[in-house]
Amino acid sequence: MVNKFFILLSLLCICAFMIGCSVLFSEQEWSDNYSLLDGTKSTSLEAIDGDMETIGHAQARRGTKGVGRSAPEVIVTLPKKKVIRKVIIYSDNIKKFNLYVDKGGSALSDTDWELIKEVQTVKKGIAIIPVFHLHPTDKVKLVVIGTTDDASLLRQQNASRLTNVTNSSRDGTTGAGGFRRARAAAKIREIEIFGYKRDKDIKDDPILEDELIVEDELIEEKEEKDTGQFEPLLY
Repeated sequence: MVNKFFILLSLLCICAFMIGCSVLFSEQEWSDNYSLLDGTKSTSLEAIDGDMETIGHAQARRGTKGVGRSAPEVIVTLPKKKVIRKVIIYSDNIKKFNLYVDKGGSALSDTDWELIKEVQTVKKGIAIIPVFHLHPTDKVKLVVIGTTDDASLLRQQNASRLTNVTNSSRDGTTGAGGFRRARAAAKIREIEIFGYKRDKDIKDDPILEDELIVEDELIEEKEEKDTGQFEPLLY
C-alpha cells in the first residue's frame, strides 16, 4: 500500500513538472503597449501618443551646476510599476542610443538608472530591445548618442565657422570663439513598452521574484538558442 502511494505521488510530481515546463517554454503572450496606459507621462508626448505620423524629440538637459548640456533624452513614466520585457523604438534618424530603466531611486536621488542596452546601430528606423530586468519599474529612459543627421550638421557648422573666421580676419576682429558643436534633433515616432501578460499580478513579492529569476534565466537561454525569435530585429 505504501509503495503504491509513493508511486502515485511520483507520477503526480512528474506530471506537474512536465506541465510546468510546457508552460514555461511556450511562447509568451505580450501585454498591451504600456505607453498607452492612462496616466503615462513623457518628456516628449508625441513619442507615446500611438500615432506614427507625429514626431517627438529628445531633449537635452543642462549639466551639473548649469555647466554644459547632457545628451538628448526621453523619459517615459508609467502610472504604476510594471515588469518590462520589451521596448520598441521607431525613429527617423536615431543611430546610436542607450536604454535605461529606473531601479527605484536612492537616498541621494529620486531615480537610480540601470543601463539595459547600448545600441550602436539602428537599422530601418526600428529597434526592438528585449529587456531582462527582473524587478518592476515605472520609468524608462532613452538617451540619444548619435543620429544619421549629425554628419550633415557638422559639415554645415564647419563651413559656417570657416566663413566667420575668414570674415573676422578681414576686419581685424576675433575669430569664431565660443564655437560649440550642436547635435541634430533626434526624431522619434513612437516608444512602445511591453511586458508579458503573466507578469500583471507580480508585485514586490520576494517568493514570486525568486521564481521569476529562475524562470527568466531559462527563458533567456531558450531565446538565445532560438535565433528565429529575436535575431532578425535585435540591435
